[in-house]
Amino acid sequence: MKFLAAIILLLTSTIVFSQEADKKFRLGLNIAPNLSWLTEDRIETQPGKMSLGFNYGVTTDFLISNNLWFATGLNVNQFGGGIADDPNSDALNINLLTVDSTNIYAIDSRKYTFSSLTIPLTFKAKTKEIGYITYFGQFGVDLSYVYKARATKNLVKSGTEINELNEPNSEMDIIEDRNPILLDMNIGIGGEYNLAGNTSLLVGINYKSGILRVLNKESSILKTSNESQILADGDAATSSATWNSASLGTLTQQFKSNSIVLTVGILF
Repeated sequence: MKFLAAIILLLTSTIVFSQEADKKFRLGLNIAPNLSWLTEDRIETQPGKMSLGFNYGVTTDFLISNNLWFATGLNVNQFGGGIADDPNSDALNINLLTVDSTNIYAIDSRKYTFSSLTIPLTFKAKTKEIGYITYFGQFGVDLSYVYKARATKNLVKSGTEINELNEPNSEMDIIEDRNPILLDMNIGIGGEYNLAGNTSLLVGINYKSGILRVLNKESSILKTSNESQILADGDAATSSATWNSASLGTLTQQFKSNSIVLTVGILF
């Protein structure tokens, strides 16, 4: 809420400047629901379900020349996606999650949720106003800092059964496993409907594809092992003493984030 209040204060203090700049500078607010998912090319894991997220923040456009604008700003983003054990892998196909000092769980699937501060670094090619609408194409990159990472809906294997972990392990802080800096390709299209004077309604749709992986290359939380070792006693949880002597591999993570974002906002 403090961040949103600061955005509103910044917006109101610059509206006059924006209106006097002869449309060489535009500033506004936006909200943007998104559908996001993770992609991965490792054999041990595979992408899971999509995740619904929500973004909001400040939009700024700077006129470069003719109809080319530099579009940036500051957004608070929420995104994520699921991962699942790959049942078609012959070996190293079980992800192990060390929950505490005494238990290790065989993970079937889980959902990741990330929160970030994002600065778009994009260009907009705009048409002249047609009727009341200015159309644009957008391309560039997003630079993000991930400040929060959680794992939820942790489904674990117990013999032939799959169950969800209960509290306090139903939602886990995995901040040490996230990649703090992300870079995403950003392309999109949209339009600006002139409401009055310099005030316009902004609507756009963007596709974003991760250039940098969203998780660290080597997981500090997830390990790999052969399925027969884990399920020999039919239990999902096993004492750490048992697994200290077992051969656990390091899970190499290559997950990247992708999303489709619908943006609605007001430009002044």
